Amino acid sequence: SGYTQGVYSSPLKLGENELELSVTVKDGKARSISLKHLNKSIKTMYPLIEPSLNEINKQLPKVQNIDDIKFDGQSQYTYTLLKQAIKNALKKAQD
Repeated sequence: SGYTQGVYSSPLKLGENELELSVTVKDGKARSISLKHLNKSIKTMYPLIEPSLNEINKQLPKVQNIDDIKFDGQSQYTYTLLKQAIKNALKKAQD
């Protein structure tokens, strides 16, 4: 079981901004995520997006499931958005 190796993406809407979240899958697991089109104005409007991304990348190699990633309450909204985009991208990677 697991995911097919490769890079899978999913759209991520932040307000009026359309970003693209990419998930890199290796050895059947999601290994890292990145955001395309993340510019300075988006980072200013959504200051938690980058730290949330970094936190997910730190935890991804250690967890079995995306739902196992731990987050502080302050980042809940941002995390929920990112998590949903990750799951959408991973749907494309299922065997």
